[in-house]
Amino acid sequence: MNEDEISATNRAFEQATGTRVLPPRTRPANLAEELTLAIEEVIDIELFNQKLEAERSDAAKVVAVQERCAAFFLPFRSEALRSNRSPGQ
Repeated sequence: MNEDEISATNRAFEQATGTRVLPPRTRPANLAEELTLAIEEVIDIELFNQKLEAERSDAAKVVAVQERCAAFFLPFRSEALRSNRSPGQ
């Protein structure tokens, strides 16, 4: 494809999808900036971070409950293991 065909394809894609097509010679520094802007247009970063923190808090609570359960059941597990041993062990 030549430059005119690429530009026409890009314009058609942009019109059909509403998505901006970057020119092929965009420098990497600009790509990162464009990606950041595109993400910020779609995602409420503040809300995302709030939900992420809530997930971390919930995960910490789940781990705490798992640890308490493990500590509670440890004596029962140890007793079960002792009772399963044969007399010579």
